[in-house]
Amino acid sequence: MPAGRDERALRRLLGQLKQLEAAAGRDFAAPRDAARPLDLDLLLVGETICRLPAVGDQDIDDSAADAASTAQAWPGHLVLPHPEMRRRRFVLQPLADLLPDLGLPDGADTVTEALRQVPPQRLERLPWPDRPSAAPCPAPRVV
Repeated sequence: MPAGRDERALRRLLGQLKQLEAAAGRDFAAPRDAARPLDLDLLLVGETICRLPAVGDQDIDDSAADAASTAQAWPGHLVLPHPEMRRRRFVLQPLADLLPDLGLPDGADTVTEALRQVPPQRLERLPWPDRPSAAPCPAPRVV
């Protein structure tokens, strides 16, 4: 479990993701499996393994209670690595495409090895509409 400062940094990072989702029009009151315009999950943060429980709004900045202004901190629970990533081909395949030998902090296997354990699933690569095809992608960074 991260210490206070690290926990706050993780909650702020997740808060920034939630702020982007809100700006894209995500309805946080909608049912869990409802369609959403943008869904951002925090999958991995280096070798961090943690399970942070949700905290009351009074324990962190007041702005965190409002999903549209969560840049300060996110009061909801946070589990790293993401608890569902090992079961989701649509998560593991793109990660394996970028970083096939990346070791997962919650086990001895790599992303590619974890992908081999997931049942086949049809995935469709969608074109990137706003990106010129000649522009190179930046190299992925592991932080």
